[in-house]
Amino acid sequence: MRRVSVDIGGTFTDCFMAWDNKYIEFKALTTHQNLALGFNEALKNACDDLNLKEHDLLSEVDSVRYATTLGTNALIQRKGPRLSMLTTMGFRSSVPLARAKGAMPRACRTSSRWTCRTHSAPMPSCRS
Repeated sequence: MRRVSVDIGGTFTDCFMAWDNKYIEFKALTTHQNLALGFNEALKNACDDLNLKEHDLLSEVDSVRYATTLGTNALIQRKGPRLSMLTTMGFRSSVPLARAKGAMPRACRTSSRWTCRTHSAPMPSCRS
């Protein structure tokens, strides 16, 4: 099995490789101006440990997994640009409804013993 997993976070870009019977981890600083730079730096550090060139590694790898928390962090910290969503008539409440999916513990959904509060999300950007 030859897999590469890269996670780009707010501070570090982590690279984990499963290469044959070796497991390798490396970090690089996240480069916010160009995420590919941090991705490639973490990958290069891992390749150096295996004595492989990046080109050779990428031509022999079974899968590359990529993840980032940057979008989630921007939403939570409210640091991103203002966003809007266009939707067709009759689907105005789709976004607030989707936010609640899975937020309620299973016991709240299946037991009458639990008293659960319902939350309604504000819809300042929604217009009919």
